[in-house]
Order: sequence, then structure tokens, then C-alpha cells
Amino acid sequence: MFAFKKSVERLSRVFDQLAGWCLVAAVALIIGNILLRVLFSRPFMGTYEFVGYIVSVVIAFSLAHCAFRGGHIAVGFIFERFPGQVKKILGIAIHGISFLFITFLSWSVFRYAGSMAKSGEVSSTTEIPYFPFVFLVSCGLLMLGLVILDKLIDALKGAGER
Repeated sequence: MFAFKKSVERLSRVFDQLAGWCLVAAVALIIGNILLRVLFSRPFMGTYEFVGYIVSVVIAFSLAHCAFRGGHIAVGFIFERFPGQVKKILGIAIHGISFLFITFLSWSVFRYAGSMAKSGEVSSTTEIPYFPFVFLVSCGLLMLGLVILDKLIDALKGAGER
């Protein structure tokens, strides 16, 4: 199981680094658009759409690493007041439900992207297909699901120890 944890950690870090590069691309696109608008009075068409696409990927790809590191807001102040065994049971329940929900969500988003690909839906300004970005969001959610599965495994191991 240690190999699974290491793989999840490495992959979540790769996703986080990709999210960082996507954020740099979005900033460069915004700055380039401003410069084109100011210097040549010719803004880059579709900047709003492209930035929206890129930011959706940034958010989806950064979720897993944040969850792996425990960087999200938690209700620890309530959770800490429970006895040890109750905390373990609640941890297993929360991680189990979260894993099922995120996995289902990832699958649903993946199916939605597939239906968008079949229908040929494109954006209004640039006529870029939506589905590749929706697929990427699905991948980010799947990675988050793997992180939650790792946390669930840790919680189950902790429940086995007395």
C-alpha cells in the first residue's frame, strides 16, 4: 500500500504543477490581451472564454494535491471533541462517502464530456469545442477521488489498530 500512497502523491503533485502552468498561461493571456488592446486597439478575441477554460482546469487539477496535503478547510474543531473510536468511525464514513461521491461525479462529468463531443458543442466566440476541457476536469476529479481513497485506506488501517 505504500507504493499506492507514493504514486498518488507523485501524480497529485504532477497535476498541481500542471495547474500552476495553466495559471501562468492564463495570466500571460490576460496580459497579452491588455497589451494588444492598449498598444494596437486590437484585443485578442475570445480571451474571456479561454481564461474560463483554463481556470476550470486549474481548479480541477489543484484539488487533489491540496487534499493530499490537507490544505483544505476542515471542521477539526468539532471533530477533535469526539472520543478516539468515534473519530475513527466518522473518518471512515466521511472518506467513504466522499470517495463514492467524487468517483460518481468524475464519471458523470466524463459522460457529459462524451455527450458534448458527440453533439459537437462549441463556444460562441472562438468556436472551440468544450469537451476537451470537461474531460480534463473529469481527470482532476478522478485524481481527487484517488487521494480520498488513499485517506480512506489510512482511516481503515487506523481503525484496525487499537
